[in-house]
Amino acid sequence: MRDTPTCPRIARKVQHTHAPTHRGARRAVPLVLAVAAGIPGALARAQTLDQHNSSGPLSGGTSVGVIGTLVSQSAAQTFTVGLTGTLTHVSMYFFAGEGVLSAPLTLDVTPVAAGIPDSATVLATQSITPPPTGLQWITFDLSGPGVPVTAGQHLALVVRSTQDWSVGGQYDAEGTGANAYAPGDSFYRSFAGPWIPIADYDLMFQTYVVAGTATGACCHASGLCTVTTSGACAGSGGTYRGDGSACAGANCPLCYANCDGSTVSPILNVLDFTCFLQRFASGNAYANCDGSTQAPTLNVLDFTCFLQKYAAGCS
Repeated sequence: MRDTPTCPRIARKVQHTHAPTHRGARRAVPLVLAVAAGIPGALARAQTLDQHNSSGPLSGGTSVGVIGTLVSQSAAQTFTVGLTGTLTHVSMYFFAGEGVLSAPLTLDVTPVAAGIPDSATVLATQSITPPPTGLQWITFDLSGPGVPVTAGQHLALVVRSTQDWSVGGQYDAEGTGANAYAPGDSFYRSFAGPWIPIADYDLMFQTYVVAGTATGACCHASGLCTVTTSGACAGSGGTYRGDGSACAGANCPLCYANCDGSTVSPILNVLDFTCFLQRFASGNAYANCDGSTQAPTLNVLDFTCFLQKYAAGCS
């Protein structure tokens, strides 16, 4: 364990019967049983296990959470996608317990930039409050939004929490062996400081992918974003943002005539006229439909412009 005063990896406060408080070797855990307990059989059959670091014995862990205003620590593990398709579930091995867990554990799936997690861009997020029963696999269900992934893509699993160790239970991300997962690296950081590499172990994790044709974000003329294939996007008249892209970062422009930004068909309706009138009356720059620069920039020509754009539709 490195001694890094400005950004320490913090051990648990109280000695456990199953592990020491320092970051040393831990007692081996029957991982086959742990996996079975944390990953329901139906889930394992429905998904394909893609990347993982789930072999023992345990060799360390990184605390995730806060101690008042003194520490706010997160942990992360980068990985390399092996299957093209949709990332639907992520499981991570944690110690959760030693008191009441009053705040959930949150997983963010982020891109990787220059080899470290890009925490400013979150592709998907999910929170869960597990039972305070100690060592366990915690499964995060991402199947709602889904994360389109492409083989060879580098992503990061960032775990964080507002759980206060000084007044309640603790979360501890468990790890195994130095470079146990060669296609990725583990990190920790305090507050919004820099990510610090963990040299002596990788975090334990499993990623599940529904394999299939590469998908990505598709921007439709209405401003709506969907995740689909390149061919399906082109067939619907949309703009494909690339394999593995997500709607969270697609920045799809809204159709101008869809003033109220509605997404339910018909997206162009009388409410858009009301919206335009309100924006015109308030002097909102949106109402400068023709982009004029001479005063008055908002005038009758903007009404004509809006009618023409409405008539052209958003298809």
